[in-house]
Amino acid sequence: MEADLEAPRADYEVFLSFRGPDTRQGFADVLYDYMTSAGIRVFRDDDELAIGDKIDTILRAIENSLICVPIFSKTFAASKWCLTEVRRMVDLDKDVVPIFYDVTPDDVDLKTAVYRDFVAEKERLHGTEMAEGWKSALKTVTKLKGRELLKSSYSNFCKTFVNEVLIKLKPRKGFDLDTVVGIKTRLDTALSLLDIAAGGVKYVLIHGMGGIGKTTLGKAIFNKISSSFDACCFLENFQESLKRDGLNYLLKQLGDSLDPKSALTFHSSRDTGERIYGKKVLIILDDVNTGEHMGKLIGKFWFASGSRVIITSRNINVLDECKCLDEGSVESLEMNTLEDDEAVQLFSLCAPHKDIPPDVFERLCKEAVSITGGLPFALKDIAKSVRGKDEAIWRHVMARSKNVIPKEVKNMLKMSYDLLEIEQKQIFLDIACFFIGMEKTNPCYMWETHDLDPTYGLEVLVSMSLVKIKDNSVIWMHELLRDLGRDIVRQESINNPMKRSRIWHQDDAVKILVGKEGKEAVEALSLRTPLVNTLTDQQLSSFQNLRFLELAGANFEGESNGLLENLTWLSCHWCPADFSLSKFCLENLVVLDLSHSLMDENWGGWSHIQVAKNLKVLELRCCQNLACTPEFTDVHTLERLILSGCTRLAAVHGSIGNLRSLKFLDLRCCSSLRGLPEELGLLKDLSLLH
Repeated sequence: MEADLEAPRADYEVFLSFRGPDTRQGFADVLYDYMTSAGIRVFRDDDELAIGDKIDTILRAIENSLICVPIFSKTFAASKWCLTEVRRMVDLDKDVVPIFYDVTPDDVDLKTAVYRDFVAEKERLHGTEMAEGWKSALKTVTKLKGRELLKSSYSNFCKTFVNEVLIKLKPRKGFDLDTVVGIKTRLDTALSLLDIAAGGVKYVLIHGMGGIGKTTLGKAIFNKISSSFDACCFLENFQESLKRDGLNYLLKQLGDSLDPKSALTFHSSRDTGERIYGKKVLIILDDVNTGEHMGKLIGKFWFASGSRVIITSRNINVLDECKCLDEGSVESLEMNTLEDDEAVQLFSLCAPHKDIPPDVFERLCKEAVSITGGLPFALKDIAKSVRGKDEAIWRHVMARSKNVIPKEVKNMLKMSYDLLEIEQKQIFLDIACFFIGMEKTNPCYMWETHDLDPTYGLEVLVSMSLVKIKDNSVIWMHELLRDLGRDIVRQESINNPMKRSRIWHQDDAVKILVGKEGKEAVEALSLRTPLVNTLTDQQLSSFQNLRFLELAGANFEGESNGLLENLTWLSCHWCPADFSLSKFCLENLVVLDLSHSLMDENWGGWSHIQVAKNLKVLELRCCQNLACTPEFTDVHTLERLILSGCTRLAAVHGSIGNLRSLKFLDLRCCSSLRGLPEELGLLKDLSLLH
């Protein structure tokens, strides 16, 4: 447990400090009765302690109270104990709500003789050091938002004051944050962005994938700073509540939390706005998917300067639809997974064990971290399954979790997937099965061919925290999101891989490739190890809807040509010198990757490539037999030509000047290359030449 993140636990909710001769048998008693009648636990030093109890007991009572209420009266400063209590409140940074009973704030601030003379007398009796502490405390308290009794009746004042205390106490109940690990740095960052000492209205968006700890951070922030606001509200599971109960219900929840003394049976946004208008408030909306209703809930025109609004969301763009926010008033904080040491610490706290040797326990903890990728929700879910169990159960759960994503984790992550449009779902599933760690350009060419709008689709996936685009445009996806995507594909047919749209597991791929029929459902297949050396016409022809094929070391036999007419991506690494490209229909092909293969410049397949009228990418990395590039005549659509690592490549054929669409040419590590043809100057679109 990290320090100071827990919800406050108080013996008393209010510590009432007053000078008996001035207010006892009068105002202090009336206020005490009103607060206790409202269910508030109140400490007052005259009747809560037996005679003779020491002042340190009173000081502990201050420490264990949520709110401190000093009632400043004419002779308050004549009491050493009263002054000491106020200093204790300030030293402990308590939530102090002063009442000025028959004095003014200027009197307490030592600007008049009323308190100044008393403190001067105390300084003579107890020394300058102690007196300076009292003076500083009095001046600090007068800067807080206090209440002046003035000419109000006791009853009217006490009713209003008790309602304000109830508003403060409601959020002070806070949240019990068990097993909080790794949140301190994130909390410090969030507090820096919130900058609660500054004026104006600020909004902070905490975003990240599901289960990463956004809600926990929101609760930690709430516990830490809620006492600095006039009113606070934490609306948990916002999107679920909006769907189930509607916007008016949420408006009522917001209004009642911020202004409980005037609860209404119905609330419009105007009702809520009127109730909280001009208040310095803290509002946290947890798990928001869309900004559609944000203007009605968090419009800046409602709040006093100093108000803060926090939104947690999986969607980084959730506030884009909220036009009522000032530009520059919104800060963003991205939540990342736990570091390995933090994740191990969290798991070990959540999963106490019995009779497991320390070295074995440490190894199992690290295994859990590896399985979950440091996602707190998933770590806690696995910990729940092994807590208090013996080593055999631990090993069984770990082994199962490697192959089957736990149900609660799956349901939590799938909420983001379910919000996607069908085109974005297709892109997500392709990435989960094939493209993690790959530069995005080639997949985008394929997705464009299938009208999946990859530019927008990837933008949505990134904004929904489902993927990231790393340096050099590499696609990254969390391990559990990868497992979710693959599980969704697996659910298309639990027992028959041939009825699934995507095949990535090598055992399934081998069985399907060597089979002869029933492959109509398969749209994409990857076998990156050379486990199938030869494929026949019959084996290929049954793939009627295949658009993506990735093989290694394979060749083809038979008389048929023009197979796989829907193929848009063909990757065949480690191909033999007699590799037969004529077997394939290349009319729709946009990506052809023959890297690490043995063909040379005289290979017969070069002429067949010329019929690929839509080809965008030709990759020939590390083709060690290639001494010269092939002749390019009709491949006018080619935009990327990759020849890096072709160490025997000595010349680039002048026909490269025919590739008028070429934008990227990679000749890195071509150590035998003697020069470049002048025809390269014809390529006006060429922007990257390595």
